[in-house]
Amino acid sequence: MVTNKAYQWFPKNETAYYNFPVSILEGFINRPRKTFDKMLSWASYEYMKKVRDKYGDAMPVRQLVRTAEDFLGFECKSDAYEYYQRSGEVYLKYKGARTGISRRLFWEIRGSRNISEPDKVALLAYLAAKSILGRKTHCKTNDLFLFARMVGRDKAFCDEKELKKECGGALSGYFTRRKRDTIRRRLAEDFGMAVYSYHQRGYYISTKMELKQLILAVEKNRKCGAEAYKKKVSEVRNMVLDRLGKKPP
Repeated sequence: MVTNKAYQWFPKNETAYYNFPVSILEGFINRPRKTFDKMLSWASYEYMKKVRDKYGDAMPVRQLVRTAEDFLGFECKSDAYEYYQRSGEVYLKYKGARTGISRRLFWEIRGSRNISEPDKVALLAYLAAKSILGRKTHCKTNDLFLFARMVGRDKAFCDEKELKKECGGALSGYFTRRKRDTIRRRLAEDFGMAVYSYHQRGYYISTKMELKQLILAVEKNRKCGAEAYKKKVSEVRNMVLDRLGKKPP
């Protein structure tokens, strides 16, 4: 059993993040509590592993677990050895692309008695989007990739048919255009992400840029790309005309 420690107990690490592979997200809709526990177990074992790699085996397991409690801001009510072993099993089981959630948001949501399904889906989309972004300031994605990460897959779905087949259980009610638009809107409204799409396939996302900055970056890059392509076409055309012995007009 794991409980949250009061934020005042460890104020200097208020912004601590729990990082974990997106594969842990599989089954979240039906088993949110269990998934949250896996997130924390994976994050805490990774931290304990880093401490052990640095200081060696001299540090007792009980002290190692206490160090993780202090750094990540949680309290383990079970036996330290049992928790260390169990979290290690979770760490070894789940691999792949990573995402993360702040300590404050983690406990805020996990502490809720009843999390509505739309809230669960919004959180999945947020965690999926963060895993796609990685350390980039912004990037382009689409629903085939976003939904794949939402159900714990590393790679994007090949097409809409595969998406609907693989997500046909818990996410089957979110395939309509209106529902998908709602998911993207909640990324912006609930989690502060910038999301931009305008007459193009896919959409751009960012956690580090304001919407205005994102639009500016996207449109500037699109203009440069269009001009570069136009120049390339012109150069190739001139080469072909030259080979044919014709002069470009």
